[in-house]
Amino acid sequence: PGGNAVAAFALQRLSYLCGRHTYARAAERCLTRFDPVLREAPHAAATLLGALRDHLEPPRLVVLRGPAPQLAPWQRALATRFLPQAMVFAAGEQEAELPAALSQPSGQRVTAYVCDGRACRAPIEELSALLAALGCANGH
Repeated sequence: PGGNAVAAFALQRLSYLCGRHTYARAAERCLTRFDPVLREAPHAAATLLGALRDHLEPPRLVVLRGPAPQLAPWQRALATRFLPQAMVFAAGEQEAELPAALSQPSGQRVTAYVCDGRACRAPIEELSALLAALGCANGH
């Protein structure tokens, strides 16, 4: 199930990013097909388990918008954290043709948008507040 597991994982994530339910349904068909593998040898199907986790609990989407030079410290701060259930995207102020999930307003300073599945929180304009919202304000 290796290649199928990677496809299911990627399709599941793409469905949240692009808002395309057809991707989620394709991932679900794969998960259903390989359900016996998960039940018999879950240790051998780690990627498939990751896709199942995303199916059961949507990943968190973090969108950073703002002037490109100001985005770098925010990106570095998030890159040093272990956030396996988060998809982090930085889109400068000049980005065009973004998927709906990334198409957030961009201003003169960095603003973070945090969405759990398809439910988004209020915009965050301080890095410390973003780290707290992600549960890693203590340097973890």
